[in-house]
Amino acid sequence: MSTHRCPTCGASVRPDAPWCLLCHCDLRPPPEPVAAAPPLVVRTGPAALPESTNALLRVSGHGRHARPSEVGWPCGVCSATNDFDSALCAGCGATFMAALRTEGKPVLPLPILGRLTRLSRHTRLGISVGVSLVLALLLVGVTLLLGAIF
Repeated sequence: MSTHRCPTCGASVRPDAPWCLLCHCDLRPPPEPVAAAPPLVVRTGPAALPESTNALLRVSGHGRHARPSEVGWPCGVCSATNDFDSALCAGCGATFMAALRTEGKPVLPLPILGRLTRLSRHTRLGISVGVSLVLALLLVGVTLLLGAIF
């Protein structure tokens, strides 16, 4: 059996291995060169867009900030498309995740206790332990009562 060696580190490799398991060197044959495609000509600006797209941008009010040809992050406040390099929205000045900070925390009101989110973690833990003990005692009581009846 012939042993194949990695050209980078000299480790033994299988003949059909795509990479070296020791140094992760790529052992596949290099791809064949591809003929270069002619350069792609892209028109930009409002004249390059179809009239229906220009009308849509005028109706939505985002014509001054975003064009469909732009790529970037959408603002959660004003829906403008911004460059990935910019930290603030060009339209309203909001940060990337500003829309998430404006939403409030979920509220869980209970009939006797009110909103549980205003209570501390230890208080909520105490309430849950107390409720569990009361339910366990009720279950034991019902079991004893049913055992006495039957």
